[in-house]
Amino acid sequence: MNTTTTVRGALRNELSAKLVPVLLSAGFSGPKELKGNAICHEFRRPSQNGTHVLTIQFEKSGLPRFILKCHIEPTGEMENIISKGGIVQTGRIKPKSGPYTRSWFRADPTLKQRLFPPPRALESTAVELCLSYLPELDQWWSTQRSTLHIESWPITYPGAENLKVA
Repeated sequence: MNTTTTVRGALRNELSAKLVPVLLSAGFSGPKELKGNAICHEFRRPSQNGTHVLTIQFEKSGLPRFILKCHIEPTGEMENIISKGGIVQTGRIKPKSGPYTRSWFRADPTLKQRLFPPPRALESTAVELCLSYLPELDQWWSTQRSTLHIESWPITYPGAENLKVA
């Protein structure tokens, strides 16, 4: 495991110890440990309807926050969709609705938590909360519809062949 004294490092260690083994045991391939300063860590597994892609994305400016992003990559068709156009449904798993990283899984204290400190490490709480949403993710792979904690929307690729150069 990584040894570090930062809260973000402790969050990476907690994800490596608790979430990553669950993903690997569920058939995903990806890094066995989240280390370094990478913002995104991708996990992939084959399925009947394409490749399930799950990305752990950290907050870009270094705050100890993360979100899970998911989509199903069509079997052998992603290059075709990029070149000719098409739609891919995507999702974002987070504990609260909202456009900002305050709605992400977070290991930094809120104002209330700064005034009344929690009894244990926030990184453990954030990862345990994330793990509790995995059944919703299992459902999403089948329906690709929004749930209580997963926002879902289509991404439309116009197709490189359809773009005209002026």
